[in-house]
Amino acid sequence: MVAAAQGPDPAVIKDSIGASMMRVRKFQWIQTMTLAVDGETKQTSVSSCRYAPESPKPACTEISSTPAEKPSGGPFRKRKMEAAISEMKAYMDSVKTLIGEYVPPRQEKIAAAMQVGNVATAPNPSMGSVSLIVSNYTQQGDKMTFVVGAKDSQLRSVSIATWLNDPAAVVTLNVTYAALNDGTHYAQRTVLNASAKKIMIIVTTTNYSVAM
Repeated sequence: MVAAAQGPDPAVIKDSIGASMMRVRKFQWIQTMTLAVDGETKQTSVSSCRYAPESPKPACTEISSTPAEKPSGGPFRKRKMEAAISEMKAYMDSVKTLIGEYVPPRQEKIAAAMQVGNVATAPNPSMGSVSLIVSNYTQQGDKMTFVVGAKDSQLRSVSIATWLNDPAAVVTLNVTYAALNDGTHYAQRTVLNASAKKIMIIVTTTNYSVAM
């Protein structure tokens, strides 16, 4: 159980995070995703994204992508590469499902953590920010940290530390937020690191406009 530190009311921060998540739903945007394995870029894709009514997550339509690596060489080498590609795809599908439990953040899960004392606040006066730290957000031992402005409670970043199948198989996600002209905060850059497989995915979003 995490004891609450001195700082702004966690409920106020929770409500601000929820409001930010709602405002971004009216936009559409371009998303660029880069997949790297052991430091080597394997694939890049560009998609158009927007929220559908009542959907908790945005839907994306691919616009373009670089060709994925294809098996080559003799029959044995091809089979080995095919097996490796299939294993990585299955693993990343599992990672995607796991991250889907955290992103976008859910107010009700933060509220549930507050009720059992798994939420703490940590002010950072030098940065003019406050961290809202949620432990055991989805599974035992995970941590989700929201950093918001101390004065306006606007979301600046979100970081997630969790694991897949084994607590030693750490998966981290770091999201940096930026503001549009109307003050709406959005996920500008997301970095996913699945250290067990040396996989990194970087997602950037641009060209926000009101969805028609």
